[in-house]
Amino acid sequence: MADHPRPGVRYLTSAEVARHLGVAPRTVGKWPETGLITPTSRTLGGHSRFLVEDVDRQAEEIRRRRGD
Repeated sequence: MADHPRPGVRYLTSAEVARHLGVAPRTVGKWPETGLITPTSRTLGGHSRFLVEDVDRQAEEIRRRRGD
């Protein structure tokens, strides 16, 4: 995992991921522990950042599991 986000690459915060996927922010916070989605980067303050592509992939997996 990179220590700092790369310039020009779109990252989402945990709250943005939660809104995008329709889940609680706390759920997103637990996903790295379970391996469902892993932060690509962390800010200097230690906050997780996720690549949009990874989040979209996870959204597709959630839809597939639900049968959407």
